[in-house]
This record gives sequence, C-alpha cells and structure tokens, in this order.
Amino acid sequence: TEKSRLVATYLVSSLAFFREARAGYVRLFAHLQTSGGCRIVLVGGGELSEIAILAAREAGVEIIGLLDYRSNSEYVHGLPILRHLCGIDAMIPLVITDSRSPQGAYDEVRAQYETRRIEAPSFLRISINPLRGA
Repeated sequence: TEKSRLVATYLVSSLAFFREARAGYVRLFAHLQTSGGCRIVLVGGGELSEIAILAAREAGVEIIGLLDYRSNSEYVHGLPILRHLCGIDAMIPLVITDSRSPQGAYDEVRAQYETRRIEAPSFLRISINPLRGA
C-alpha cells in the first residue's frame, strides 16, 4: 500500500541521516583526539546530541556536559546540563549538536565564549564567518 511505501521511505531516510550524522561526529572526534582533545562539551540538545553521545563513546571521547540554555532538566543520558561554562577548562572544545538551529547555536556560543574552540561536523554546514548584520 501507499502508506507502507511512505513509512519504508521515511525509515530509510531516517537511518541514512543517523549513519551520516554518527560518521560525521566520529570523524570530528577522531580529529579532536589527534590534536589532544579527549574531553568535550556538547552544545544543544535533541537527536543530534544523542547521536554525538553514541559517537563519543565509540571514539573514546569524554563528554563533560551538555550546554543547553533551554532545557529544564539537570541531566540527560547521565550528562549534566550546563547553563554556562564557568568552572569548565577553557581548553575543552565545544561541539555543536543543536539540530534546530546549528548556526544560531554556533553564533550564540561564539559571541559568549569567543576564545573557546568551537567545532561542528561538516554536514551541519555552519559558517564560521557569518556576515555582520545579516
């Protein structure tokens, strides 16, 4: 039936996205490890943060916490929800995992923590030099 076909198409598309996202985070974490980064902070909750958590476990990267200004929770998947980065080593990279507005999340943490290293997998297509006033 048409409904079955649509469900199957949706599942194939969803699984393809999951595989692409997981592979993107695994590559990013491997790159961070070669430059001495085995500890990170995720920025933004949701499905991408869950995928990044799986990829970090696979890559042997320690997640210090999840920076999420909008969450009402204290923990997600055993990770503390951070409202700020006070007390977090400034050398620990921030990794964008916000799927709703990855560019907005990047811009927000860049404005607040301009000296910190901020990373994101290429599939998020984040511009690190957005146009001023745009």
